[in-house]
Amino acid sequence: SSELIITLDPAIADSIRRGYISVLNPELYEQLSQPMTRTLYRLLNEYQKESGAPVFELQVSVLGQLLGFPEDKPPTKIQRDLAGTHQELTEKGYLSAVRFSGRGAGCTVTYHFANPAKLPASPSPLLGLLTERGVAEAAASGLLTEYGKSEIVQACELFDQMVTGGYSVRSKGGLLTSILRSPQSYAQWKAVQHTQQEQQSKADRPPAAPTEPEPELSEEDTQQRIHQNIDMAGKLKRLDQETVTLLHALVGRGQLGLEASRRLLIASAEECVTLARQLNTQEQHS
Repeated sequence: SSELIITLDPAIADSIRRGYISVLNPELYEQLSQPMTRTLYRLLNEYQKESGAPVFELQVSVLGQLLGFPEDKPPTKIQRDLAGTHQELTEKGYLSAVRFSGRGAGCTVTYHFANPAKLPASPSPLLGLLTERGVAEAAASGLLTEYGKSEIVQACELFDQMVTGGYSVRSKGGLLTSILRSPQSYAQWKAVQHTQQEQQSKADRPPAAPTEPEPELSEEDTQQRIHQNIDMAGKLKRLDQETVTLLHALVGRGQLGLEASRRLLIASAEECVTLARQLNTQEQHS
């Protein structure tokens, strides 16, 4: 019998080595028997963490490149080689369904994630931050696909400061959603919050323990992570080289940060192109 050798995509491999790929569910991960199953789980887990979306669709040829298959390997053979991997992830309760559609270069695969209640993993604490402040669960889930962790945490902190500061609230959920979507409208309150935070930081008391501690990245590691997110988005969305090159250039100009690079992973190809052009135009006019 012949041996199938898979080489993991360098961008993903480097992210895993550096710890950039999201924390996995150790109980589920240890149950996975095959290296390819674990590799695909890492990729899907990263997408699920960034987007919170219940499904993930991409071209089979792109999936093959991300997983390290030869670029000329036909989609039908990639589908066949991943059959056991898909079966295991489904049997373990991580996926509820895997569906292929189309033929040839246009063949796509759609992954349907299982109900989070069926998995050992804990629900996202960010969802709780939003629902506790009046945002309906369905709307909160949608906001999680649009905004990063820091944006949501900062919006919730500003919301709390405004409420305790006497701001007249007609709808708590509406106010928090408005803060997320139009932060510039609350610049005055944000300035007050910043002053209070500076005063508090000078107080001689131990800092509160974070619920989800994350290691601080050096400037060099942050830049590398941004470029890796751009490369991964380029492959997932099949962006043209001109757009990818422009996005990389915007990083060097200080126009595209870590949170924006994360949002590229869940945005559509058209949104990625639009963002690149908008940031480039802003830089030219500044």
